[in-house]
Amino acid sequence: MVALALITEEDQGKPEWYGNYGAAILINRYLHETTGMPIEDYSSSCRGARMDAENEEDSFMSDIRLKYAYGQIDESTKETVFNILEDYREYFLDSNYYANFKALLRSLRKLTDDETAERRNIFETQMLELAEQEKLTEESAPMLRHIRAALDDDNFALAEDYINRLGKGEIDLSAEEQKVDIESDFHTIFLECYDEYYEACDRKQNRMDSLRNWGFRTLKTLTNRWSSPNESVKAERLLNNWIAGKGNFNTNSLITNLLNQIGFTVTKTERRSDIGSSEQYEVFRASITPLKSNLKDYAHPVRGEPHPFMLIRENAIVELDRKVWAAQLQTAFPVIELERTALVKKWVNEIEVALGEEYFDQVKYETGHITQFGEQIDDPFDVELGTLVRMMYLRKNKNKEQYLLYIPDENDRSRIHFLHQRRNEPAHMVKCLPEHMDELL
Repeated sequence: MVALALITEEDQGKPEWYGNYGAAILINRYLHETTGMPIEDYSSSCRGARMDAENEEDSFMSDIRLKYAYGQIDESTKETVFNILEDYREYFLDSNYYANFKALLRSLRKLTDDETAERRNIFETQMLELAEQEKLTEESAPMLRHIRAALDDDNFALAEDYINRLGKGEIDLSAEEQKVDIESDFHTIFLECYDEYYEACDRKQNRMDSLRNWGFRTLKTLTNRWSSPNESVKAERLLNNWIAGKGNFNTNSLITNLLNQIGFTVTKTERRSDIGSSEQYEVFRASITPLKSNLKDYAHPVRGEPHPFMLIRENAIVELDRKVWAAQLQTAFPVIELERTALVKKWVNEIEVALGEEYFDQVKYETGHITQFGEQIDDPFDVELGTLVRMMYLRKNKNKEQYLLYIPDENDRSRIHFLHQRRNEPAHMVKCLPEHMDELL
């Protein structure tokens, strides 16, 4: 009985037991046969526990992909973790041992966290040794500050690139890189206008105002933060069409105009007295003109795939994210591949020589020749972006002062890193930032 309570009751404080309904089913059957205890139906509990375990798995896999993208773990660790997960997930989930499955996730997470801590120490040591050898300070070599910032942000891929460049004598980022590196501090911007916004939105002071009147007054009193005059015009138009409340004689036209403004084509709006109303609300029905079925890029909410507006309304954020990711995947991959081919063609001689050299990995302290998917490669045009990035930080075994692959054009080096990061994001179901897509396209 105690064991059943540990498995089925979360408040027992035993996470290593809670959710192992496979064991609960076996115990219940045994007690039924030996003591006559009634057979319990755990099917509903199993469904809930499985959903919870799968959500935790999704979060875990997303974290691992992010760790890899930021260089906190290497590719072999990522693949090992995913292979272990694939080997055991079916057994644990199908046999209803959800606590054991979560314990596996915790163990794998600790494995990657340990590697992340180890890699951080390696990069910090490399940075400090380089600074000491060359007698560098953050004042004489601002690149040290950029390395430190990248490590603080857990972006080891960027930190490693900066360390390699500092080792070649680059003491600072280029002006263009520094411009890109400056990111708006949205938290500070929010705090700067917080009091102003709070006062405008304080309904204790403005409770007698209608939303429409309050909105117009707020537009006039708040600091002008529009990026274009057209935004202000659209905001006022939206307020003009805002539904005023029950009993308003022009509610039909307000609903029509409001829906039209956000992209629908409304043919008719009518009050539905048959559905019922109360002192607080009225019900209206809006008839929308469906778009032609061949307009796949703007499908109607009812016909075809849901329009993004509908996904937002239904709070279907996962599906909305999937659509954005799929669009980025279809758009970005061909562009990235064309650029990769062009860069390889430009530096084909350097890449070909590097493929024939034996490398020395200063992080893993191992030597070898460049391989992909377990096979040595000799054709430069087969070299993927991730391999190019790796070749640029590896050293030649016969002369460890030289990089295995040195591309003298700084812009091309930066572009290879940029393309590699953009290639990894959609490949691992991570959405690219809008500014990154803008730079790519």
